[in-house]
Amino acid sequence: MPSLAKKILKGTLYLSGSNIFVKALSFLSFALIVRNLTLVEYGQVILALAIMAPIQSIPAMGLSQIIISDIAKYRGEKKSQAVKALIFDYTRLNLFLGIFLIVLTWIFCSFLEKHYGIALREYFFLLAPLAFMGICRNLLEIIFSSHERFDHLSFIQAQGAVVKLISIGLILRFVGSLNVFLVFAIYLIAQTSVFLIGIPWSISILGHLKSISSQDKFILWKTWRQHGKWGSFRLIVEQLTSSLKPWVLNFILGIESVAIFTMGRELYAVLTKVFPIQRVIFPIISRKIKEIKITLRMIYKSQKCLLWLNTPMFFLAFFIGPFFINWFFPQYSSSVPVFQIFLLLIFLNVFRLGQSSLFFAFRQQKIISYIYFLKIFLFFLFLIPFSFWWGVKGAAFAAVSVVLIAILAEEYFLRKLYHISSWDFKEFTMIDEYDKQLFSEILGKIKKTIFQI
Repeated sequence: MPSLAKKILKGTLYLSGSNIFVKALSFLSFALIVRNLTLVEYGQVILALAIMAPIQSIPAMGLSQIIISDIAKYRGEKKSQAVKALIFDYTRLNLFLGIFLIVLTWIFCSFLEKHYGIALREYFFLLAPLAFMGICRNLLEIIFSSHERFDHLSFIQAQGAVVKLISIGLILRFVGSLNVFLVFAIYLIAQTSVFLIGIPWSISILGHLKSISSQDKFILWKTWRQHGKWGSFRLIVEQLTSSLKPWVLNFILGIESVAIFTMGRELYAVLTKVFPIQRVIFPIISRKIKEIKITLRMIYKSQKCLLWLNTPMFFLAFFIGPFFINWFFPQYSSSVPVFQIFLLLIFLNVFRLGQSSLFFAFRQQKIISYIYFLKIFLFFLFLIPFSFWWGVKGAAFAAVSVVLIAILAEEYFLRKLYHISSWDFKEFTMIDEYDKQLFSEILGKIKKTIFQI
């Protein structure tokens, strides 16, 4: 099997196993924390994390995917100077903005405590380094993803979840209970462990850049000005609309419908993490974009592989999912049809695989942003009549319809601008020797993993 296919398969299996493992441990950690905190204490945790969240998201400026794509592309073009300059510029920007925002957040917390009696400053000595560690983790994930080190990426994801769960267990064993301070301390320990493990790996990966003199000045500014500004603008719109969507649904159908819609969507979202092929091929597409025939063949084969994997998952989720929801979340039994409607996206995800990655590789974030804005407009346009006709199920249909339109729009621009297609229906109807090798390799890896467990 070609080395490129083996790298995609290996990366997918690494991240897939890691995602399933992390989701399971995160659920256990969440359950233990909620069971051992009062409603007031848990509310304080949520409020504090919500206030600190901008410290981790704003420094990234919506550029994470763009930085990964550009680093991978420069690696493919053997431009080590540009790789070094972009990594170091982006790191300095994140750290500077992170420290600046921590100071602003301290002032804001002082304002909340003085005028509204919300005491968050007492936790700040834990929250500030927690937010800073979050920024560092984002930088580590960018380095690992752009250099296609999916084993390191999956390890630090799993490690953070393991350390968090072990910390909770040890505290409950020796202290006997949790409080807000201990919860923030647990989060900080987990993030710090990721940082301590990830730093030596990142130094090893970037070690070859030490002797290279970086002559590309202001490369990050050039990246942002040329195509990165669209990612930043899209991030702002995305954060605003994410907050607006549930309020619009609440206005139309009521608060219970918001909970039902969100539950169905979140359960579907868990399934999308099972086979993260998109995340694996994203940097490879950017690195190989000049070899467009190889890139397209990789996308077509990845789509077929994803279809093989998603089809049984769809039927299992469609028929077993309702029993799971009714058993664990009986109060959300009304979310079953919403969840089943969202499952249609499992098949649509096959056709959208690689589309956005191609636009990132071609540095056409403007088109991605235009299509995203179109999705937002159409969602609200469809939401009102669909919700009045079919209730909360109509809201789910609106979301699925918008994704379908976005896929067709991206395909239209790819064909018009670059005369390429992001899918090949003939590929789905044939199985060649390459596919047999790929399928055999998948089964072999799964069997090996099962026997190791």
